[in-house]
Amino acid sequence: KKFAGGILLSAAYCALYVFAWHWSMDQWFLPAGVRAAALLFLPYRLWPYVFLGDAAALLTMRLPMADHDGVSELWAYLSPFVVVPVFALAPWAFRTRFGGSSAVQRWLPLLAVGLGLWGLLVNKAINAMLDGPAAFITLETSVRYWMGSYLGILMFFLPTLLWLHRKTDKSLSRKLLRDSAIAVLAVAGIFALAMRSPGLLHQFILLMLLVPGAWLTLTYGWRGAAVGVVLANLAVAMSLPRSNHAGAFDQQTFDVQMLVAFAATLLFVLGVKISSAFRQARHFGYAEQQ
Repeated sequence: KKFAGGILLSAAYCALYVFAWHWSMDQWFLPAGVRAAALLFLPYRLWPYVFLGDAAALLTMRLPMADHDGVSELWAYLSPFVVVPVFALAPWAFRTRFGGSSAVQRWLPLLAVGLGLWGLLVNKAINAMLDGPAAFITLETSVRYWMGSYLGILMFFLPTLLWLHRKTDKSLSRKLLRDSAIAVLAVAGIFALAMRSPGLLHQFILLMLLVPGAWLTLTYGWRGAAVGVVLANLAVAMSLPRSNHAGAFDQQTFDVQMLVAFAATLLFVLGVKISSAFRQARHFGYAEQQ
């Protein structure tokens, strides 16, 4: 049963990875979040199945590239089995040093930035050693992929943290669910307005997607920030033109994404501080009652 469950996990991971890849661009790279979340939150005994699912996903994408000029068969066949074990060294080091979802919450911005950079370096090194595609050579493409990985990691880390802490305060969770529905409607309205606006006005209205997140942050602390950041991040990504060719890039949206990434980091840090203040106030209130 354990082995069958593990194979099922591998298949589900592979399907999710490939699905996320098809909806990604370098400037919004969801597979980085799938991989990082699996290695940080799943127990070590499930890691072999994650490695297997990751390798299967990369094989389905890289084997068709083996016939292209400049891409060696060695890279296409071997790199899928090398990438995730090397990348796993960073999550393993973090879990060994800190451990627990509370540490991920506390170190989230630095952790997401660090894992995004580590994934970029791992890919560059393996591509260079195995004659893979000459990607991420320039500083511009490297920053684009790094930022895309950071945003992709946030898209999976934040919902996972919300799920893991869903039982800590059920009354707060019910209120957050209600206000999150209001925020979804607000984000949908802002997004619809942005898609009908040209040029700089379009970018400015996209930045307004952070307003519901700021409201949720001030009301619910880090939980509100998590919901608001995911909604804003998703809406901005949905404004990207759907392009299915390698190297697709939209400069106007990337400028907005850079600002969203910076604001998302500030919102989450502020949310953690607010949550700490709420927690202290509750403790003082209980002590006063006693």
